[in-house]
Amino acid sequence: MLYELEIAVNKLIHKLYPSASNIVIQFERPKSADMGDLSLSTAMVLAKQLKKSPRDIANEISTQLKLINEFDRVEIAGPGFLNFFLKHEVLTAFIQKILNNNESLYREYNEIPQSVYMEFVSANPTGPLHVGHGRSAVIGSALARILKKSNYSVHCDYYVNDAGTQIDTLACSVILRYVQSQTPELNYPTTCYQGEYITEIASELNTEILPQAVSSIVEHESKWSSLEDTEAQRTLITIIKSLIPDSTYKLIKERAVSYIIDLIRTDLDHINIHYDQWFLESDLIKNDAVKHCYTQLKANNTIYEKDGAQWFTSSQFNDEKDRVIIRSNHEHTYFFNDIAYHYQKYLKADKVINVIGSDHHGYGPRLEAAKNALGFKDKELIMRYCQFAILLRGKEKVSMSTRSGQYITLHQLIDEVGPGPTVFFYALKKPDQHLEFDIELAKKQSSDNPYYYVQYAHARICQLISKAQNVKSQEMTLLSHPTERQIMNQIYQFDTFISRASRDLSPHYVCFYLMDLAKLVHQYYNDVNILKDSDLKRLSARINLLECTKITLKEGLSLLGIEPKERM
Repeated sequence: MLYELEIAVNKLIHKLYPSASNIVIQFERPKSADMGDLSLSTAMVLAKQLKKSPRDIANEISTQLKLINEFDRVEIAGPGFLNFFLKHEVLTAFIQKILNNNESLYREYNEIPQSVYMEFVSANPTGPLHVGHGRSAVIGSALARILKKSNYSVHCDYYVNDAGTQIDTLACSVILRYVQSQTPELNYPTTCYQGEYITEIASELNTEILPQAVSSIVEHESKWSSLEDTEAQRTLITIIKSLIPDSTYKLIKERAVSYIIDLIRTDLDHINIHYDQWFLESDLIKNDAVKHCYTQLKANNTIYEKDGAQWFTSSQFNDEKDRVIIRSNHEHTYFFNDIAYHYQKYLKADKVINVIGSDHHGYGPRLEAAKNALGFKDKELIMRYCQFAILLRGKEKVSMSTRSGQYITLHQLIDEVGPGPTVFFYALKKPDQHLEFDIELAKKQSSDNPYYYVQYAHARICQLISKAQNVKSQEMTLLSHPTERQIMNQIYQFDTFISRASRDLSPHYVCFYLMDLAKLVHQYYNDVNILKDSDLKRLSARINLLECTKITLKEGLSLLGIEPKERM
């Protein structure tokens, strides 16, 4: 397998140049097939460190690499590129191995198994997921599958922020929509959540849940309607809480959160995204996790009091400033509860990965500070930031406003373009790059649509195999057409793309790999009239190559969470 070969080459080059540092040995594909199966530009990188001619270095490396049995020959090109030609029997033997055992396509390379705790999406349960949440959902879920394939033990969480002002605002929004249904003249505040889902939740309430509260709430309307923004929001919450029994208010809040979690869970199910646990923020208080976290920070002398509030000394751990964790009114900040949540993660895993929106870029340093302050310097915290997805219809940008409630939900996007295209388009770019999601292109059934292009390659193979069911011979050495070699070489490189996706935490490698393999499939179909081959042994070899290609396409799509299609 190529990954194993890459490791062997890596060892040889580092043995040849022990003084070289920070050199990553990574095979690339030459621009054209006649330049070889694999290429290395390592000589040019080493030239600066060793102060030698890159061609001289390339010549020294090639002398050593010619000793590797898998290579038919090694050539030096241009200023010092190394081009490798694999032995034909290496490729055919690998194809045969996959046919005998699908698991041979990719095996784990993480020598010391590690436990990974992943969190992604974790949008506040105050409304349905919108298209902006979809990207981190797809990337997080795909990365979890890729890491599991790389021999990591992966646990996935959705962190439910069911506490704080936003949840109080949700409860008050539901209550006011109910009151408005009974008293239409009530003005519904702009500081409340505006979506139709609020009305749907409110419709399930009745006078037994809100006894004698309607008229009282209407009477107090002027106390918050004359205020603006945060002040109005806080005043509204205080008044509503004072007019409704605590048990009733708690029941409404729990119902609202549960309703929205069900919406979110259903939308994610449609694109094959699932979690090991839906972790409630409120449980951190119930199980004393916050208390234990505070005790640990206090014991490590990283908390002090100022202006009646409790502060965390995050500036001592490379954060830009200290952070309040308990306000002067004794309320916990969101950050403090999140520290406690991460405290639980570090107790269970070697590595913690948060897939998070790029608008939270400043949040990483303070979480890293908290990790170190808690005494978990040996644990790795990785913040994988995702840039926003911009929706397009052709060349027209789709406008959205989450504040007014007029936005496109993830459910609407999935319903319009389908689950498969939704996932593929979200994963198509590196997470830290902006993504333009063209709805019209995602629906298009042509080679312009990368998702359709890949799926059509799989379906085309299925149809060819079904028409050649009686072919049984497996003499793979008969595969000699140039495109056949390119397909075998592409399959041979599958493991390196998965290892890079795992290393860089970026599933876009899988998308591009599948697109390149699909291109070769369509080229092969156009170049060779496969089913008309009069040589039955060669026909058999070709069908087996297609079977192996089908296995590879299916595996790649499955890592993204996409079901391969047998008909288009």
